[in-house]
Amino acid sequence: MSRIARHLAARGMVAVNTAYRLAPDHPFPAPLNDLRQALTWMADQADDLGIDADRVGAFGYSAGAHLVSLLALTQPSRGPGPAARLRAVVAGGIPADLTRWPQSPVVKRFLGVSFRADPQLWVEASPQAHVHAGSPPFFLYHGGLDRLVEPGQSRRFHQRLGAAGARSELHEVPWHGHLSMFLLNRSGLRRGAAFLAGALAAGPPAADVVASGHPIRRHRRSPS
Repeated sequence: MSRIARHLAARGMVAVNTAYRLAPDHPFPAPLNDLRQALTWMADQADDLGIDADRVGAFGYSAGAHLVSLLALTQPSRGPGPAARLRAVVAGGIPADLTRWPQSPVVKRFLGVSFRADPQLWVEASPQAHVHAGSPPFFLYHGGLDRLVEPGQSRRFHQRLGAAGARSELHEVPWHGHLSMFLLNRSGLRRGAAFLAGALAAGPPAADVVASGHPIRRHRRSPS
């Protein structure tokens, strides 16, 4: 995700790469709460970072896309809550509806419980279930040959957002799979960054929470 952070910084945004705890030692909602804490930290440090806490967006891919989407669409019922809110989201290769994989050992490990034991948790952990009329703008991108997270996940999420009256754009590249879309494709990154820049335009530098499907060292990128 450092490549994405540098690209965002080159456009005049402050990018904060955020690590989060991983399952099975720390099942959901632990990773989501970590991102909420990061968002709170960014708001608290807004003056030192030189950012506008009212103009924060998020960029994530795969598991990171899932988490930043939940971060944007939900409010915590308990525990630490963000002092800033996400104003726009870029989500690549997003698993938007976990209930589509009721037999998945990966999702079961992430949630800490099987679908049969707690189907409602699988719904609550799905960004698609939390779409509402006040949802922030979303830019979704997906590889058309993705066999790990099938493209229908982004398509249905895009449709749900549109049906709720939220702004949503979908960029699908037919010849890329899940990993190649992240590692090799440039159009998703360029279009996503442009989308964020437009959605967060005007005023002091905007900021972005950048999250991936893997833990990474937290650091700040800013234009040189």
